[in-house]
Amino acid sequence: QRIGQINVPVPGLHNLSNAIAAIAACRIAGTPINVLQKNIPNLKTPGRRFDFRGIWEGRQIVDDYAHHPSEIKATLSMARLMIKSGQSPLPHSPKRLVVIFQPHRYSRMKQFLKDFALALGDSDLVLVAPVYSAGESPIKGANNHSLADCIKKYYPKMQILVPENLEELT
Repeated sequence: QRIGQINVPVPGLHNLSNAIAAIAACRIAGTPINVLQKNIPNLKTPGRRFDFRGIWEGRQIVDDYAHHPSEIKATLSMARLMIKSGQSPLPHSPKRLVVIFQPHRYSRMKQFLKDFALALGDSDLVLVAPVYSAGESPIKGANNHSLADCIKKYYPKMQILVPENLEELT
C-alpha cells in the first residue's frame, strides 16, 4: 500500500539504503509519514563523506574519508553513478573519475591490499599517495607501489600514478 513519497536528498545507493532502514525504523516506532516527509529533506551526509571542497584548475574537488575497501567501493560507485546518470549534487556534472588515494596505516594496507586494489577499480585514473603511517613503522610490501602493482594486476588498462611524496602528488 502506497502511503506517500519521500525524496532522499543524499546521493548514492548506500545512502538510500541507510535512509530506507531509518524510515522503516521510524514507521515501526509510530512516526507518521507526514513527519518523515517534512524532515527527510534536511538529511545531510556526515562530515568528510563526499564533501565538495571547490574547483581547482577546472576540476571539482571532493573529499571523502573512506579508508576501508567497502567504504571506498561505495563512494566510487556513487561517483560513477553520477557520471553515468548525469545527475549530481556537485556544481557541474562530472565526466571522469580521478581518485587520489592515500592509504591509512601500513597494517591496514597489508591486510586489505587486494581489497583496496579491487575497490579502486571503478576509477578512470588513480594516484596512489604514500601511506599515512599514523605512527606505524613501514611494513614490507605494504606501500603505495605495492598497491599500484596490485591495481595493475586486476585492471591492466587503468592509468595509475605513484608519487614518491605529497609534493610530487601536487
